[in-house]
Amino acid sequence: MGQLKLLVGLYVAPLKTFSRILDEGRLLIAILAAVVTALTFQLPGNMVMVLVFRDMARMTQEQVKRPKPVPSAEHKPPRRAPRVPTRPPLARVIDDFTVSQPIAFFPWSTLMAVALCFAPAAIMVLTIAEGWRSFCSILYRDYLALLVCFFMAWSCAYMPIALLRGAQLFLHVPGYMNPVFGWMAHLYFLVLCVCAIRTVAGVDFPIAAGAVAGGWVGAIGGLLVGGVAGFAGYWIMSPCLLYALWARAQREAMWIGSGLRSRQALKRQLEISTMNPRDADAHCQLGMIYEERRQMEAAAKEFRAAIEVDSNEPDARYHLGCILRRQGRAEEALEHLRRCACINHKHALSEVWREIGTAALLADRLDEALGALEKFLERRPYDPEGRCWYGRALVKADRRAAAERAFREAIEAVRTMPPARRRQVREWEGQASKELRMLRAARNRTAASLATVR
Repeated sequence: MGQLKLLVGLYVAPLKTFSRILDEGRLLIAILAAVVTALTFQLPGNMVMVLVFRDMARMTQEQVKRPKPVPSAEHKPPRRAPRVPTRPPLARVIDDFTVSQPIAFFPWSTLMAVALCFAPAAIMVLTIAEGWRSFCSILYRDYLALLVCFFMAWSCAYMPIALLRGAQLFLHVPGYMNPVFGWMAHLYFLVLCVCAIRTVAGVDFPIAAGAVAGGWVGAIGGLLVGGVAGFAGYWIMSPCLLYALWARAQREAMWIGSGLRSRQALKRQLEISTMNPRDADAHCQLGMIYEERRQMEAAAKEFRAAIEVDSNEPDARYHLGCILRRQGRAEEALEHLRRCACINHKHALSEVWREIGTAALLADRLDEALGALEKFLERRPYDPEGRCWYGRALVKADRRAAAERAFREAIEAVRTMPPARRRQVREWEGQASKELRMLRAARNRTAASLATVR
């Protein structure tokens, strides 16, 4: 019943529900739900196919019983029917993956493509886009979690369309064989996959969308390569062969699956630890889990609970201040960040001063912002985010020449970093370049207006 609630919850609040799936989801239930959905979706087309085969068999029996006419001398053999052109392999593969073809006995290729191609390709794109070092480590950490989310998303997307097609068939309403139904469900599935990747990997929506696009291309490519095998593909699905492969690679399969189990075990242990009224660290760690999943309200609640237990907990103060600053509550953020700096002025590699400067700038406390950002840049002179915010503070202080220099230094800091680190901070190169263009445009406008006056 709990798994069914998770499936229904995807229609209401997908981001929160995917977080619950990470904590409570079961792979076997997700696979079973996907299989039942696939069978239900293809039921109308298969029923029509059965009726067609029955009619063809009846017509064949009648033709056999009917006496054959004796051909006359003037009898001419009938012309051959024109050959129907076959669809290109790419079109057939796309139909298979989207399940938009009206008749298929069981779309096992779709579910296999999701498991063997779509999820690993999405993880590969995430590894490249975020600059993570090891694909194998991310595969170990996120593969099974993403797979459970993807199968639940697939069931959620295709089940309403499956029920609609069944209702149309039962009520004799035409149009239930339209491939548009498959495309509608598939697009909804991809949207849910974006939400799943954002929750599991903690990335922004554009990166999650890029990972889904990469996974889709990988799935299509995998189906194209698998189509070359032809009839041999059915031998690959042999239960005996699958069991033999599982027995041989059981350790590796269990190793990949332990990522989801460790996530769920850690979450349960932290929730149990929060029952101790003196354990602020458990609340803080639980808040970090929610923050990584981009569930900021739940994270802020846990950080506040940690502060209530121990008001001198620097991690809770720092993370709560960062969340409040991103939510636009700069004054409240400053209160927690200042307290964190008083407890430990080097917290988070001195990034607490960058956050104080950023929040102070957003709260129109220019002097405090400049002081905090200058203190941070004394300790971390090559941090592009700090340089960019310092440049914005200098613009507000009407020190435009110094601001241009700060923005150029932010761009140079990004470009001189190692490739892996550069991909993580390239956002600040773009923001610094934008600010620099705005400064130069303002300077050119000022010069043009002065020339006009003269």
